[in-house]
Amino acid sequence: MLPVVLSWGDRTLKTKMLLDTGAGVSFILPWMARHLGLTIDGGDRVAPGAGGEMRVRSSKVDIRPAVLDTRGRPARCRRLGFVLVTEDDDTLPFPMLGRHPFFNWYDVEIKEKDDVFILKERRERSGGK
Repeated sequence: MLPVVLSWGDRTLKTKMLLDTGAGVSFILPWMARHLGLTIDGGDRVAPGAGGEMRVRSSKVDIRPAVLDTRGRPARCRRLGFVLVTEDDDTLPFPMLGRHPFFNWYDVEIKEKDDVFILKERRERSGGK
């Protein structure tokens, strides 16, 4: 479970998200979207999950891992341009952070025995170089 700060505008929420290396996208719960005042798309979708399909909608949210980077600095806030919001608060037991785009932003080392996440920010490439 990775501690994160979710935000939108002037609203924030400190929480923990399951870093799910098997999930391509991220999921948050409806109460979180309401708390942050997120705009939810009107389209109804079905997403596959380990326990079967679930009804979801999509939104955007800003996310900042609440951990220090390898240089001892707070991780920076990023825009999660596509996050799925489950239809019901009890669809998932907790929010999930999927691979995309998180693993494009960071190289991640997990020291499970010590309960430690090490995030090394990836350099952004410019102009295809």
